[in-house]
Amino acid sequence: MPGALFLEGEKVNLRTVEKEDLEFLRDTYNLEQVRKFVGNRHPANLKQEQEFFEEVVCKEESTDLIICSEEEPIGMISVTPDNKDIQVAEIGLWLHPDHHGNGYGTDASKLIIEHAFKERNFHKLFARVYSSNEPSQRLWEKLEFTKEGELREQVYKNGEFENVYMYGILKTEWF
Repeated sequence: MPGALFLEGEKVNLRTVEKEDLEFLRDTYNLEQVRKFVGNRHPANLKQEQEFFEEVVCKEESTDLIICSEEEPIGMISVTPDNKDIQVAEIGLWLHPDHHGNGYGTDASKLIIEHAFKERNFHKLFARVYSSNEPSQRLWEKLEFTKEGELREQVYKNGEFENVYMYGILKTEWF
């Protein structure tokens, strides 16, 4: 069973990441349908997931949570400070491919955005989206993020360079 309940939504719950989740994170993160949009170019083993857990998740800077449907882990969402001086953070999420298209990403994103603005007092959140990831673009647009720019040929994927879109939302735009 995933960690402690942190935020509860209509379709998903966001729970703390625990050591017991590392196998799920490893197995899902290595799936091509997931890794192709999160910039993972190398296989991740359990030791690397343990290091990620200790060096990223267990630090206070970022908020990293497991997305659960009922009690089943289905993905991960995070808010990571980018510029502490002006309270800007990056939001990122991924779901196991079996759970795409059910509104889970939208529900999880709403929960973490509310938390980031109300509890963490961020001024702005942004998301990076590969140009080929149309479902992610639709998600941020549905949540009223503004497409702020395009980083040309920013990532190398499958033998080609791909553009990355930057989406952002200000705290004043959310409320």
